[in-house]
Amino acid sequence: MRAIFISYRRQDTEGQAGRLFKDLVQRFGPDSVFMDVVDIAPGRDFRRVIDQQVASCGVLLALMGRHWADAADADGRRRLDDPTDFVRLETVAALQRDIPVIPVLVQGAAMPRADQLPPDLAELRFRNAVELTHARWDSDVELLVRALKPHVDSSLVAAAPAAAPAAPLPLQAVQVSPPGGGPGGHRGRWLAIGSVVAALVAIGGGYAAYTRAEQEADRAREAAARTLADKARADAEAARQALEQASAERAAARQAAASAAEAASAAERRVAEQAEATRLAQEQAGRLDAERRQREEDTRAAAAADADRRKREAVLARQAADKANAERLASEKAAGADLERRQRALQAASDAAAAAEREASNRRSQERAALTAGAVGAMTQTATYPAQVGARDPCDGGARTVRTRGTTTIEIRAGNGRVDVRQQYTGSGEGFEVRFRGQGNFPRPASSYDLETVGDWTGPNGRRFTTRSTDRVFADAGGRPTGDRFQDERGQCVAR
Repeated sequence: MRAIFISYRRQDTEGQAGRLFKDLVQRFGPDSVFMDVVDIAPGRDFRRVIDQQVASCGVLLALMGRHWADAADADGRRRLDDPTDFVRLETVAALQRDIPVIPVLVQGAAMPRADQLPPDLAELRFRNAVELTHARWDSDVELLVRALKPHVDSSLVAAAPAAAPAAPLPLQAVQVSPPGGGPGGHRGRWLAIGSVVAALVAIGGGYAAYTRAEQEADRAREAAARTLADKARADAEAARQALEQASAERAAARQAAASAAEAASAAERRVAEQAEATRLAQEQAGRLDAERRQREEDTRAAAAADADRRKREAVLARQAADKANAERLASEKAAGADLERRQRALQAASDAAAAAEREASNRRSQERAALTAGAVGAMTQTATYPAQVGARDPCDGGARTVRTRGTTTIEIRAGNGRVDVRQQYTGSGEGFEVRFRGQGNFPRPASSYDLETVGDWTGPNGRRFTTRSTDRVFADAGGRPTGDRFQDERGQCVAR
């Protein structure tokens, strides 16, 4: 298994990852470095190979470009927020296994902020980073190589091709500033580090160190602004004069000053680059947030339009149901009227037959009927008791039953051979007030009487409907009312 695992995002740092891979292979050998594009054979499970390599590596290099944290997929979602994102899985696996993770910053990128990292990557914020720049690529890679050597198996390093000897240079690490740290404290730390490094270089001494410093100065001059060219040439001339004089003490002092100036300049450049990267990231975040808000607004508008459409469809459906119900009630009413007409005809025929029978009956039956009628004529009975009445609300399509509590009053009056029955109910419930009225006249006393009743229901927000039903009133042998029961309810919506 490889000792060095290179984790990168293709759309962010693919070019720098390939360049770094080649440089590390030259120094440690092909068996010491892993990069997915090179080392995953066709047909292998990409996830399993990466998990095996991360589990067995000695160090993981997390290449971070300017868009490492905010890279998005085809749907506009941030890849780092996806729990199945391979870059996130690789880094989290290394952190959980306590494998050293070195952030490698390229393209002038800065370390991601704490609010840009998922919870399982929060620890990455406290790992020192190494910066690779285009102008100082070779020297920056040499510094990284020195930092990686303790993590690479010695047998693999020995098998690697021999690299050209290089003078000892300081490892340039990007230290994460604690909250509240200012630019002045950061520069002071770099100056202190430069002084220590200069002392170490002075101890090393020698012509090789001088030559290496000249090469590094040449590369720096190529990338620096034209305003620093004169100063770089003056430093080089001073270095050559110091070498000619063979004064190790004066050369060490000049080298320390040059290193400190370079460190300060590099620190200032990094601060400026990090500030620019932060500004760009904030602008990108603002654009993404504006796009997200616009999408949410469009979604809400579409939902509101759909809700209005559904509401209109529901109103039309209720109107159609009310119309169908009204037509059904009219049909039932017509059928009832026809049935009532038939019953009246039958009753008329029956009455005619009864009249004929009465004319033929004997006087004794007439006297008994008269006697009975005289006894009933003096009877008037009234009963009042609590009751409950419920009805389906036709204004709601009959889906809801309104239940009320109230008082029922029944009066039975007998006289002149007929019985007059009156019923009245007043109650309320669920925001509705209801009043039922019913009356019927019957030819003779009986144990029960069926009254046609009408109920008027008034509810909240002006809702009103009526019901028609049959109320069966019960009486005892003495003609006193004992109770009632509604049946055959029919409702009609009057107003919503």
